[in-house]
Amino acid sequence: MNENRCLHCDREQATTTLGLCGRCAATEGIAVVYEHRRGWSPEWERHLIELTRRATARLPLFVPLHEPEERRGR
Repeated sequence: MNENRCLHCDREQATTTLGLCGRCAATEGIAVVYEHRRGWSPEWERHLIELTRRATARLPLFVPLHEPEERRGR
């Protein structure tokens, strides 16, 4: 996922401060969702974008910190 693309449709170039393309920003219901994300910090937004990128690339979403015990010794 390209970080400069629309957060909603991921097709067109983001042109607004909300990270939406002109078409999605003009759709009131879509714009409201992105305006009112209570409690979402910029770090959380970046985390979600990274998870979306990894899912699109079919990579594991979360990297385990250690190997489960049942897999050790194999």
